[in-house]
Amino acid sequence: MLGRFAGYEISGVVGCGGMGIVLKGLDPALNRYAAIKVLAPHYASNAATQPRGSDSPEKLRPRRPLFMIT
Repeated sequence: MLGRFAGYEISGVVGCGGMGIVLKGLDPALNRYAAIKVLAPHYASNAATQPRGSDSPEKLRPRRPLFMIT
């Protein structure tokens, strides 16, 4: 475990790029993994690059083995 972030136990880095980093985190309450996208500071403060809706994870859930949080 690399640490904790927003209640998730971070176990590794899935990928990184110009907009930020994607972490692999375990939700201990649900005992399942999630992909956690963390935006770089200059993108996080820009309204155009922020998540577009809180329903995104629910729409993706049936098709994807990893879960996303926004």
